[in-house]
Amino acid sequence: MSYKPEAGPPLLTLKDLAARVALASSAEMVSRAARQVRHWTQNDLLRPYGGKKETGTGTPRLYLEDPTVEIAVILMELARYGATIDIMKPVADVLYDNDDEAWNSLFLATTDEGTAFMQVSWNVDRKTGAFTDAKIHFFDTVDNGEPIGPDEKSASSILINLNKLFERIYSARSR
Repeated sequence: MSYKPEAGPPLLTLKDLAARVALASSAEMVSRAARQVRHWTQNDLLRPYGGKKETGTGTPRLYLEDPTVEIAVILMELARYGATIDIMKPVADVLYDNDDEAWNSLFLATTDEGTAFMQVSWNVDRKTGAFTDAKIHFFDTVDNGEPIGPDEKSASSILINLNKLFERIYSARSR
């Protein structure tokens, strides 16, 4: 359910957003997703509507439905595999900054006009052990350009099938 102000785009409360991106519909999983959304908001991975990270008691924190649901579900998937804020921040930034390559792949995945993948790769600083140089790359079956595969220069990467990921949030919504 989205919160629709008198005029303007559809908005979601934190609780509604958490329910949409939770890995399961149980109260425990939605609560866990809400904590994640709050944490990502405080760390500037998710951008609340109007830029208000702190709303006060009784005032809902609101998010634009589009693109926040897609970004949050991608962050949720990355978190499942242990990605840290250092890895997720560049992903959120690319998606919020309307990167054409990113949104072309996201469009294909949400409309099922092709299969789209997102690869997030990073390196590790040998002195501190911290993750560095997170990079995002998109692949799709329409382009047939680059082969899907690991970034050979990175220490680690995660490859996400965006179609399957979005199928989870959009099929649950239509039930």
